[in-house]
Amino acid sequence: MTVFNEDYSAKTFYRPEFTKLLKQLRKRQIQADIILFTKWDRFLQNAGDVYMMINRLNKIGIELQAMEQPLDLSIPENKIMLAVYLAALEVENDRGALNLVVGMRRAKKEGR
Repeated sequence: MTVFNEDYSAKTFYRPEFTKLLKQLRKRQIQADIILFTKWDRFLQNAGDVYMMINRLNKIGIELQAMEQPLDLSIPENKIMLAVYLAALEVENDRGALNLVVGMRRAKKEGR
């Protein structure tokens, strides 16, 4: 078993440990049939990129699994739950960004 500990934002796949993992898989330096992570929002925060990476890794025989939100993606209905997990995260991120803009405008009007 190989363990990679990532301490970077999940906003992009361009993270040192994840990049290292993909490179080692591509060069066949490590063998894997599953990649475990804590939650789907810790894997990546962009739904489109998550689906792309799931397909990319499935093509080479690697399953993705969130330990706190386990889903068997071979069952079609579980793809709905994956969509819910990913959409909830995107909504939360979008709401936070809107709240930040509103707060900045309010502060500017108040002279701060």
